Amino acid sequence: MTRSPLAPVSFALLIASASLVNAPVRAQWFTSPISSPISNPSPGVLCDRNAQRCFDNQGASVSLTQRYLGNTAGQRLSAEQSGRPRPSEFQLSDGTLCSVPERTCWSDGSRKRTTNTTITQQLFGSTTVDNADNERQEARCSLNQQGRGIYDGPCEIRVVSREGTLQRYAVIFPDGRRYQFRRSGDGSLQLEDATGTWPVELIDHGYTGVFRWGTMLLVATREHSRMRPLAGADGPAPGSSSSPFSPGQLIDLLFFRN
Repeated sequence: MTRSPLAPVSFALLIASASLVNAPVRAQWFTSPISSPISNPSPGVLCDRNAQRCFDNQGASVSLTQRYLGNTAGQRLSAEQSGRPRPSEFQLSDGTLCSVPERTCWSDGSRKRTTNTTITQQLFGSTTVDNADNERQEARCSLNQQGRGIYDGPCEIRVVSREGTLQRYAVIFPDGRRYQFRRSGDGSLQLEDATGTWPVELIDHGYTGVFRWGTMLLVATREHSRMRPLAGADGPAPGSSSSPFSPGQLIDLLFFRN
């Protein structure tokens, strides 16, 4: 009985197969031609080829960078981040600026006036409002700390994002100072900044909202000719048993209605 000879195995074929098995993930998605250096390889992940790093909703990620851009890029990012806290903001190579606490990205960078809805949705998966007039209001603000005046002048109050029952608002001063407030589903209002998270008391004075947290006092008066004062504006302070509005509800009623 004779055996049929085995066909010789091509070593070139074996090497090619091994190369395919060990190819980094980036070879599977960066090979398609794209005009932008920014890609969205999986939900909640952005990769910037020019900057050689990948991001999730907390900022630059070493593990994701290594997975999608290779070991060298991952090791470089790891060395840069070693011993440092993650920054609250990061900028992509196309100029887009993203804020982790605000869960929003802007096409115009630090000006933060033009929301990049595509990248915001890809990275944070939240519904971010546009810049319609009813979602941003001009106001006049005065800011005090322990009775000492810090600022008095024009300001802008803006809805940053709406994610189900969670909403974020920002009070923005011309000098770039920014105070962000979060309204949760139970109607409570909190301020988020580098010093931590603070419960906020919001008092309604008809055309004006008085925000109190920690040692800070912010008075904001909406500038809008069509605004109507709330019924019972001179009544009991919000949050008391006889008030119909929680602080979280008042921020909408005071500033984002006509």
